[in-house]
Amino acid sequence: MAEYTVEQLVLGHEKAFVPERAGNTDAVVQYHLTGEQGGDWVITIRNGVCKVAAGVTANPTLTLIAEELVFRDILMGRMDGMAALM
Repeated sequence: MAEYTVEQLVLGHEKAFVPERAGNTDAVVQYHLTGEQGGDWVITIRNGVCKVAAGVTANPTLTLIAEELVFRDILMGRMDGMAALM
């Protein structure tokens, strides 16, 4: 299997989103990813829809700052998110 880029994984959030599990979630998540494939993305979850856009937002509900290799390993299931936090 070919390795996914960080951008492909982030953009895949929209497709992987399950509205039934989101309930009444209204959130804006800011990703600041460092490293070779790093970048800034904004994930907005509102009214049962998940939208992903490149860029920065002024007042996110949550900000995630991570090294892109760690972020990719978590999303690919190669690293436990809680272990990475420690």
